[in-house]
Amino acid sequence: MTGEELLGLARDRTGGATLADLPAARDEAHKYTPFARLLGEVPAVAATLRTTGEGLESTELPVRDAWSALAHGATVRTPASGRVDVVHELVGDGVAGGGLVVDADGDLLLVERFTGNAGLALPCTTIRVPAGVTVEHVRVVDADGRHAGRVTVEVEGGGRYRLVSVLAGGAVDRVEIDVRLSDAGAEADLHGLVVLGGSQHADHHVTVRHDAPSCTSRQEFRALVSDRARSVFTGRVVVRRGADGTDAGQLHRALLLSDTAVANARPQLEIHTDDVKASHGTAVGTLDDEALFYLRQRGLDADQARALLVGAFAAEVVDAAPEAAREELRADLQRWTNR
Repeated sequence: MTGEELLGLARDRTGGATLADLPAARDEAHKYTPFARLLGEVPAVAATLRTTGEGLESTELPVRDAWSALAHGATVRTPASGRVDVVHELVGDGVAGGGLVVDADGDLLLVERFTGNAGLALPCTTIRVPAGVTVEHVRVVDADGRHAGRVTVEVEGGGRYRLVSVLAGGAVDRVEIDVRLSDAGAEADLHGLVVLGGSQHADHHVTVRHDAPSCTSRQEFRALVSDRARSVFTGRVVVRRGADGTDAGQLHRALLLSDTAVANARPQLEIHTDDVKASHGTAVGTLDDEALFYLRQRGLDADQARALLVGAFAAEVVDAAPEAAREELRADLQRWTNR
């Protein structure tokens, strides 16, 4: 399917979108993952993003641009508190979108899993975290096709949003995470992990907007990259004028497991006020030869020593997940790193 064919699906909803409305490599935010790369050789046939889970209700998301028009599909609303497990399965080898709306009124654990063997999934998740409420969100993409997701979150005063986002297995995956701290005392704690091999490509694009005073945000994203794979991380923090007392931290680390693996990192701070504590850092490296030697001296073979160090690197993110979801993620990690 070409970009023009895709736009034929979107024009009725946007009032006449053009190919220029789709993200391309000339757009800085899509420098490493333009829409054409996400699309690949997806055929022009029907597909469905099937969403299942307890207590879901149908609803509608507004269409704001060509991208959201393409992502438009069956949209559901979750229960507002407790634990909610949602599975999104891409059925068919075409392009399909859908959405999830979360308007919490009590503490919530949301676990989303994305599966499918082909095609391009375009899911959107929209979350509102009200004052004094904690929303914990585990989002796992474990599909063989392509994935272009959006997560949009608003956190109100005293609310807390905690995310663990994992990308593993897809040919090309990109997730845009946009978190707005809209009232004083709001918090966001974001963790991410990509596990890549072969010629896979994964892109976490994160924006945290400090729109109010005394808000706190943390980002820690990691990548395990082997063979000819590429990971991309963009972490952007925007501090608006008047958002005094902001405390924002950002850290990205990538572990390259082959000479041909690539990791790109773009930390960004945009600050428009003075009373701010903000930091960012990134590190890209390989397995520590001394640590490997140490483990070999204690009876492990080369593969065992390597697996132990890789697992420890990734476990920093997995252990940030809520306890109720942690064991399943640990089992996933062992499967991903052994394939």
